[in-house]
Amino acid sequence: MDIQIAERYADVKTFARYQLEHNTKRQPIGIERGLTVTTDLVQGLPTFNVKQYFGSQPTIFDDYDHVVTAYSKDDGRVVSLIGARWLGDADFRFLYLWTAMVADEYRNSGVFRRSLAYFFERVANSPSPDPRSGGQRMPPLIVTKTYNPVVYRIFSSFARAGRGVELYPLIPAEQQPETLVTLAKKIAYAISPKMQLIEQTGVVLGGQALVAPDFFPLMEESKDEDVNRHFQQHVSRADQVLCILRIPDSDNGAVLSAVTAALR
Repeated sequence: MDIQIAERYADVKTFARYQLEHNTKRQPIGIERGLTVTTDLVQGLPTFNVKQYFGSQPTIFDDYDHVVTAYSKDDGRVVSLIGARWLGDADFRFLYLWTAMVADEYRNSGVFRRSLAYFFERVANSPSPDPRSGGQRMPPLIVTKTYNPVVYRIFSSFARAGRGVELYPLIPAEQQPETLVTLAKKIAYAISPKMQLIEQTGVVLGGQALVAPDFFPLMEESKDEDVNRHFQQHVSRADQVLCILRIPDSDNGAVLSAVTAALR
């Protein structure tokens, strides 16, 4: 892909090695261009089954409400992607982080950290189906499902940005707070009424197998041994962990500032 293609889109941020582009559902990547994105990420992540992941969700590039792609300035290849969509109904909305990938050769380049920061900056400045979001505000509920302990660690770092931010599941913890268990059950049902959630561990049985059973070549390790142990003991190759951040109004600005710090 030529880097000029990305420059046709309004929301672009440039760094020395790569360029970040933000697309929305109103201005999607689209299925045709998504094929090129998929090809680039297949090449950039040769041990991951990227083709299976996108192949099992053929309309995903039209369905993202927000997606940030990073393009190499050398040759225009896509080297990172973060995508999300809004889920729930009019009375209960949350932002669901759907996809997060970064090419092997860019893992220590800062591209993922900056992509995530740019992603939330654009979400905070975009019209939102949740009246509590947008206008320089983080979504009050952010959710993902993951097989990767590193992703959970990123979520937990966001939780430390404000005194009142709540994280589910807590690791380590003998028991999860009842209010968060209730919230997790409600979110799990909103994602899929058939979802099987183990409430005290956050494990979604069969969550990974449903999307792409062969996506991960192995379980990565974070820098937190408690987190690694939790995933190793409770998460099979077919499963994921449901991760939830609940951000109160009092901490919203602090969390947004912390999350977007990588852009400064």
